[in-house]
Amino acid sequence: QRIKATGHENCYFPLFIPLSYFEKEAVEMKLKITGIKEIVCLDSSEGEGELLESWTSNYRTPFEIGEENPDEIMALFPTGGTTGKPKGVMITHKNIETFFANYWSAFNYHDDCRHLVVAPMTHTAGLLGCAHFTRGGTNIMMAKADPKAIVDAIEDYGITHFFVPPTVLYMMLALPDVRQGDYSSLRHIFIGAAPTSLKKLKEAIDVFGPVMSEAFGQTEAPASITVKAPWDYLNADGSINDQRLQSIGRPAAFNKVAILADDGTEVSRGERGEICVKGELVVPGYYQDPQATAEVRKFGWHHTGDIGVMDSDGFITIVDRKKDMIISGGFNVFPNEIEQVITQIPEVQDCAVIG
Repeated sequence: QRIKATGHENCYFPLFIPLSYFEKEAVEMKLKITGIKEIVCLDSSEGEGELLESWTSNYRTPFEIGEENPDEIMALFPTGGTTGKPKGVMITHKNIETFFANYWSAFNYHDDCRHLVVAPMTHTAGLLGCAHFTRGGTNIMMAKADPKAIVDAIEDYGITHFFVPPTVLYMMLALPDVRQGDYSSLRHIFIGAAPTSLKKLKEAIDVFGPVMSEAFGQTEAPASITVKAPWDYLNADGSINDQRLQSIGRPAAFNKVAILADDGTEVSRGERGEICVKGELVVPGYYQDPQATAEVRKFGWHHTGDIGVMDSDGFITIVDRKKDMIISGGFNVFPNEIEQVITQIPEVQDCAVIG
């Protein structure tokens, strides 16, 4: 109704489809996949895009939002994952509600939260801002992930929560005056989207306090397959349990997670297998791509493509991506295992192993 009122009678927007303006070629490919009929720019307009402000400048009448169908597709998130082939992930209202509920049950979320939105809103991690809004919290938006600006914002705004990928965390730790800041307001620094060096995690705890947290997920099971809060890796005497710190935590409250062999059977605790998940967090599939959907849905589970190990207490540690495995001399070698060793060298800030 609101769109029609702006004069775009033949244009309908049943889905939220976030696109990053940095990736011109990727955006063009994603537009072909999703069949978008109109582009709306939120800040500046270049080319054929229209500013949202120009659509709504003469329409200020409030309208009532109806009750949604939990199983209705509410967003289409473009993703290439690690395969590089862009696909559209269909996300329902129920998927997002489960994503938020997993976070609320695992971490400290209250109406006094002050969340620094570092991740772009085109990324699943950007939706954490919505999780804060729905709990009555405040979001402070950043234009880009500038390490110095992030550190300054923590003290200036009394930030309680924020997400960064490992590379940004490493750059923050490398700042010359990083240990001079006041980080007493922090409750959770969420780390994810890539493996993190144990050495860097322990350094971050030394600098920012015991606030390092993690939620493992992917667009197909938004951001909360497993969760890890500070109290999960701290021993009773305040010391750190290294194995748990390096893990991705335990299955979130509203998921069922298992480590499966190639034949779909669950492996024993301590053995390697593929991390698989089922439940209302898992999306219906890929937009107009049943073949790609079938490839990741086997034996009644969604297959993440990550190899992991679950210990006797349910904590899962990622070994590496299944497709990244290197066979050397008859042995299965995973790049992440080698990277963890190399990053222990004091002179090494980050590394990538390719074979």
